[in-house]
Amino acid sequence: MKGGHVGDPLPAQLTVFSCALHDSAPILLSEIELTFDGGLRGVVITHNEEIEPAGASNDGLSELFDIMVSESTVSTKPSSPTTPSIPLSMASAADLSFKPGSKKVFSLQLTPRDAGEVRAAQAVLSVREEAFYFDIGVKLQELPARTDWWSCKEKTLARQRLDLEHHCTVEVLPKPPKLQIELPDFKEAYYTNESVAISLELRNEENEIVDIRVHVSLTGLDAPQLEWSSGPAEELDLEGRALGQLQPGKTREEIVNFQATTDMVEYAFEIRASYVLLADPHTPISKSVKKTVQIIAPFEASSEFLPRVHPDPWPSYFNIETIDDAEQPQGLKQNWSVVTRIGCFATEPLMITSTKLKKLDIKHGILNRLKEVTPIPSAGLTVQPSETIERAFDLEVQKLSLTDHQPCKFSFQLEITWH
Repeated sequence: MKGGHVGDPLPAQLTVFSCALHDSAPILLSEIELTFDGGLRGVVITHNEEIEPAGASNDGLSELFDIMVSESTVSTKPSSPTTPSIPLSMASAADLSFKPGSKKVFSLQLTPRDAGEVRAAQAVLSVREEAFYFDIGVKLQELPARTDWWSCKEKTLARQRLDLEHHCTVEVLPKPPKLQIELPDFKEAYYTNESVAISLELRNEENEIVDIRVHVSLTGLDAPQLEWSSGPAEELDLEGRALGQLQPGKTREEIVNFQATTDMVEYAFEIRASYVLLADPHTPISKSVKKTVQIIAPFEASSEFLPRVHPDPWPSYFNIETIDDAEQPQGLKQNWSVVTRIGCFATEPLMITSTKLKKLDIKHGILNRLKEVTPIPSAGLTVQPSETIERAFDLEVQKLSLTDHQPCKFSFQLEITWH
């Protein structure tokens, strides 16, 4: 036996010799039954004299049969007191008539269903006659190791030596997934408050149609909820989303969305695709891709308040017009300039479409005017990574009355619109 992967054909050969005396009659076996320990089901080969060998030696005493197994639920062997009916999964046929000194090689293609160690456990040679049942059980592990591997070349048997440490034991590896998962527009970092869309591309590189189910997850502190761009919301559950069948060589694209938080944080993003081949629905295969999603602030800003000269004259305590009016503020007016330096911490150029200085709160005064000195051009302003730009705003603030000596407090927020 040669090693392989789950779901892939596993080549194996069984060689049966006849040690009968030269003048003995041929031995006719009704069937040969093979059993395995591990992820392989048993195989039963029944007698059919019409099956021709794939190749033979020049003297005709050695023959090779290519055994094509097919699914079967039970053995064809009748029950006996010593050998009850044994459920099997694979059956085939070959000429099981052995002349004295003859040798038959049965070449099989087996399909393991589970990963792990597989051992050829036993071969049962059965003779079924009207008068008796006769079974010979051979423990394959107890046989001397043989390293001959037989093949056919132009109907003639050819032998090669294999360097096998264990001739009846192989290690079956998990099936390597051939479904490719790609993230074509995945970025190194996303930005706070950004509406994030991540494209998933699944490409079927198997040779058969696959049925796919995809599960995506975003884990971390206060991780936002993921949503699919298409399809009903109920398709996103703990079992993942069923994408259905995908033809060989075809690609399926899906988009996953989430709203980035206002804080800088790091998440783990995982896509796990589980699928089966339609021709082999009992062997699940999985493929996963893990990425780190960084949420960073695209900009950082620092502001400086600078006093400016107000053009209006100072109010006079001796002017009747400056007497406090309950309906109108009569306090001092002041001009201020707010100079904001905006640094770009993005990993790519960004387009700023507007900058606004918004009033959040004011105490012991009013804001008469808030104006951006140089507005952003209508076409936008491109900012390169690590670049710093300045924006200036003019403010006119006023106390409520001339007699009010309390400090005036203002709170502002810089709002940047970009893409």
